[in-house]
Amino acid sequence: MTEWGFSDWHVNACEGQLREGWVIARVLEVHRTNWLITTGEEEMRAELSGKLAFSVESSEDRPAVDDFVQVQVFDGADFAIIDDVLPRRTSLQRKAAGIDVGIQLIAANVDTAFIVQSCDRNFNLRRLERYLVAVREGHIDPVLLLSKQDLVTQQELGMLLASIRELDSSLLVIPFSALDYQNVDAITQLMTPGKTF
Repeated sequence: MTEWGFSDWHVNACEGQLREGWVIARVLEVHRTNWLITTGEEEMRAELSGKLAFSVESSEDRPAVDDFVQVQVFDGADFAIIDDVLPRRTSLQRKAAGIDVGIQLIAANVDTAFIVQSCDRNFNLRRLERYLVAVREGHIDPVLLLSKQDLVTQQELGMLLASIRELDSSLLVIPFSALDYQNVDAITQLMTPGKTF
């Protein structure tokens, strides 16, 4: 399980919570009434158990993308019932849409969030600042990926990097170009097994 992110932290946090005969799975997709999960070997659709469905008090209590859940598998590994959402190490949240003040959980158990902005006129320092706040509030490490490096001069890139350093001097920033693959290897080297990006 460690290769798909179930770390020692999760093992310790789940002590006494895991039941024999049940399987730990990870949420891949969230739909209105069901979830796509993986056990690391099989992907399958899943629904909430009656107990979990009736004990959910807010949307934050429901399984989110990258949550680890405890499931019972049925029908030859084609279907599962989610009985428990296991403790979350990190979470990425935003204000829910609508009139009510609420939180929408976007993802859980993420190690590093890649924030992607282009180097051209679409770059927005205030938007970056909002993303950094959301990521860090969830205890997730941010990395800024500046795309379209090929569309700006070295001087323009230098000025952009200076403004970012002024905002946050500790932020890892990687300018890259998908057109000529400049610095793409620097991004792929960050992605190590057992971590969630």
